[in-house]
Amino acid sequence: MKRRKAKPKPLVKPVIKSLKRARKVTSDFHRVTRQLQAATAEGNAEDRAAAEAELSALGGRASYQAASELTTSKHRTSKWMFSLLTQMGLRPGKGQPPLKVLEIGAVNAQLLSVPWLSVRAIDLRPCLPSIEQADFLQIQPAGDFDIVVCAMVLNCVPSAQDRGNMLLKTRGHLQHGGHAFIVTPLRCLNDSPYMTANYFEEAVAAAGLQVPGAEVDVYRVQDPVRGEDPSRFEEGVLDAPPITEQAILEADAIILGAPGRQGGMCGEMRLFLDTWAVHQTEQKIGFGALKGKVGSAFTSVGGHGRGFGGHEAILQSFHATFLQHGMVVVGNPPSGLMEDTMMASPFGVVMAGKEGTTNQPSLTASEVKLAYSMGGWTAQISRMLHDADIDKIDTGLSPPASLPIAIHRFDRDGLASHAASYPH
Repeated sequence: MKRRKAKPKPLVKPVIKSLKRARKVTSDFHRVTRQLQAATAEGNAEDRAAAEAELSALGGRASYQAASELTTSKHRTSKWMFSLLTQMGLRPGKGQPPLKVLEIGAVNAQLLSVPWLSVRAIDLRPCLPSIEQADFLQIQPAGDFDIVVCAMVLNCVPSAQDRGNMLLKTRGHLQHGGHAFIVTPLRCLNDSPYMTANYFEEAVAAAGLQVPGAEVDVYRVQDPVRGEDPSRFEEGVLDAPPITEQAILEADAIILGAPGRQGGMCGEMRLFLDTWAVHQTEQKIGFGALKGKVGSAFTSVGGHGRGFGGHEAILQSFHATFLQHGMVVVGNPPSGLMEDTMMASPFGVVMAGKEGTTNQPSLTASEVKLAYSMGGWTAQISRMLHDADIDKIDTGLSPPASLPIAIHRFDRDGLASHAASYPH
């Protein structure tokens, strides 16, 4: 039998074509690079040699840059940036000068090829002749750029101090009224035990960069039964103005909170929500006024340590009211913080009773982080719905001539999925 001739092995590794492989190479490269820098700083020759060997096995920086080129080709920062510049009315018109752009960590020429942008693209080890070799942290800011683009770079900087300096220098390179486009992996904000989206926004703001966000007003629900004797409340609670119907109607998002009573929200909050019934009655003025608003909730439960439970039933009692009015319910987004918090729930934020406390149990650090996370997520969803102009969505449309239904079934070979159209 004639043997098949073996194919010769390539002298160099092939270009990365798998997106999954590219993501793994990128992740491993950053991990090993951090290990190498730590070993170098500690003077540990053995660990340094091991890290260098692992980097070499990965294919070194050449493989990393090939992986970066593939991932950026699938998720183009330039397309996202062009869209935002157009929405903000910043894209130059005919005869106007191009926008001056500084691109940090450039891996391709996408921005360089745009005629209405004047781009200085830099990288520590450029892969194209049109990209300048330069260390961003060593460039003295002159405040002469309209736009600074920092995409998938900040998360690659191993030192917290250098990451802070990068944010400060980004601000320093911008002209007054300039814009910074900062892109990081979502998991760096949602799945990190040290960082959340809100903490990141605070860091960006501390560097002098304003983050487009939500305007937040805090109100209190009045007690219609027992009144508001100041001796019954902690200092500062009554400083918040009472909630009004006008404030509810003008808001894009409404976050309500109340302690639990017997597996549901307390009576004072229930009485307040009962006043919303007018917006469900078609004959009344204000019918459907809450449709499309975002609703979110938080609560507290008594007890010690882990509390008495029942918190998710309490949160869902808020959700039921939101859904009655056609509101969009938002809870806690998936996060690594869930594992560190006693009564964490995707339905909303919960403050559990603490041992040795009375009427005002203190929040733990993880409960505070979850509260920031849910508040930021609620703001993001409400902003997207606001931009989409949800009032133009017709919820009274007749059903379509055919309704696509996805049918899924299991068999011995795995999950099979079939779609069909059924006439109504």
